[in-house]
Amino acid sequence: MSRFILLFMLSGAAFAGGSSSGPVSPPADCGEDADEDGSINRDCQTGAEIDCDDADPDSFPGATEVPYDGIDQDCDGYDLCDVDGDGFLSVECPDGEDVNGNPVVGTDCDDADANIHPYVEEVIDDGVDQDCSGADQTAACDLDNDGFTALSCGGDDCDDGDASVHPGADEIEDDGIDQDCDGIDFCAAVAWVQGGLGCAGLPSPMTGLTALALAGAALLTRRRR
Repeated sequence: MSRFILLFMLSGAAFAGGSSSGPVSPPADCGEDADEDGSINRDCQTGAEIDCDDADPDSFPGATEVPYDGIDQDCDGYDLCDVDGDGFLSVECPDGEDVNGNPVVGTDCDDADANIHPYVEEVIDDGVDQDCSGADQTAACDLDNDGFTALSCGGDDCDDGDASVHPGADEIEDDGIDQDCDGIDFCAAVAWVQGGLGCAGLPSPMTGLTALALAGAALLTRRRR
């Protein structure tokens, strides 16, 4: 009998010692639904947050997200800033920070079209700014962006690869380039009076006085003939 009592006392002591920690207390405010939207604030078993804003009845898991308003209605951790799902945030989205604290700025100029974002290939002359550069690209007819249309497009820019070459540009004398697209380089006057021979074979550089003298000589020679 004494052995039985001793074993009973020892087993009771072991049981008491093994449960000293007791059950985990749930968060004091768990299970509440202050905004009465049908979603409790946090789980009483795990303590995990459920309703990310229990003061706003429009914010709860599964709620309809309003884009670009800076509010996380559906409790996924983010405001909706990429409606077209192309991976680029809209320029209408409020500036914010990512999980690492780095600034995030929207760059998608049309968040309703997944084919429009900063890294898409621009379609020339279609009236749409696909790459969000600020304007439609018309480079096919003005590659050098000098404001003059290329000859290949029916324009009068004789070199659409050089912005300094176009009708009305300042001509550089004796450089072999027709800057103003009049058909010839501006060189010594004698070249003009002899039928547009260009600058080949003429002294270079040639001063204005020398050019006038040669031009006069050429005219005089023609008259004597």
